[in-house]
Amino acid sequence: MDIHELLQTIFQVVIIPLLTVLTGFAVKWINAKADEIVANTKDQYAKKYITMLNNTISAAVIAVNQTYVDALKEKDAFTAEAQKEAFKRVHETVTLSLTEEATVYLNEIIGDLDTYIATKIEEQVKINKD
Repeated sequence: MDIHELLQTIFQVVIIPLLTVLTGFAVKWINAKADEIVANTKDQYAKKYITMLNNTISAAVIAVNQTYVDALKEKDAFTAEAQKEAFKRVHETVTLSLTEEATVYLNEIIGDLDTYIATKIEEQVKINKD
């Protein structure tokens, strides 16, 4: 076994499962943070924008799944590169659908909006996968 095979085996056996676990924790933390923001704020704009963002992410995941992912899966061509492209398409759809005002406001109340969007995308993919 050469070093390349060893590293590939380590990656498959250790790193991928570890990333899955860490992603799960990140999703739970971000969901809890969003729920906390919505529950603890009297600011109707915060509730409106977070709800709008979550709905937009969900709709974008479903749309890309139907128009891109399902077609590739039928051809048995859904590779890691295709998965990255699907994520990119969803992320672009979400960010382009947000107004500048919404983006600024969400960054203020959430903190790192891109991380939040990425995590919610992964969450929605998992929900739609099950």
